[in-house]
Amino acid sequence: MRRVALRLATDRFRQARRRLVALRRLDAEPRVPTVSVEALALAEELRALPPPWRKAIVLHYLVGMPVDQAAHTLGVPVGTVKTWLARGRRALAAQLGEQQGAAHHD
Repeated sequence: MRRVALRLATDRFRQARRRLVALRRLDAEPRVPTVSVEALALAEELRALPPPWRKAIVLHYLVGMPVDQAAHTLGVPVGTVKTWLARGRRALAAQLGEQQGAAHHD
């Protein structure tokens, strides 16, 4: 179930894109769920992370899985997940900080 949750979290935008393409083919009016600007920004920044960091962050912060369970799911030691989480948080903070700095200069 955890692997399914991880796959769903990482593939959500691909699935939405495929549904939109299918709806356009049918000339149906697409029903697009409301997504916050913050969620879109986070999803974009997560894509820029190395896959192991992204998986650890998704499992721990978005799925709510404890670090030890995330480590078991990913098949790595707990310390490795902690390292990936720390590096991922640092990278996200730097990326989001750059975006905020650029927004203040506009």
